[in-house]
Amino acid sequence: MFQSLWRLVSDAAIEVTSEDDGQLFGLKTPINAADQLKLKIGEKSVSDVRIDSATSDLTFHFGQGLRLEVISTYCGYEAWSLHAQGGPHHRQERRYSYLFVA
Repeated sequence: MFQSLWRLVSDAAIEVTSEDDGQLFGLKTPINAADQLKLKIGEKSVSDVRIDSATSDLTFHFGQGLRLEVISTYCGYEAWSLHAQGGPHHRQERRYSYLFVA
């Protein structure tokens, strides 16, 4: 999971964000943002990854108008970091992107 703000966006709306986690929004139980993210992405594969050169925002595209945006809110080191099991890991440092495999 990311240590930064993130949001899942479809062509129609913002579907879920990291800031939604724990919110009730009139529901009986609080939102678990990570679970909602997993549910909405499902088994979709990443079709494209982009890093904005000005903001260092990271966007994963899943096709069908669905994208996960990781939003940089810090201008110093490590604007975002990704922790995942297996596969590539990305870390942003001083607006330079590095790819490493753990």
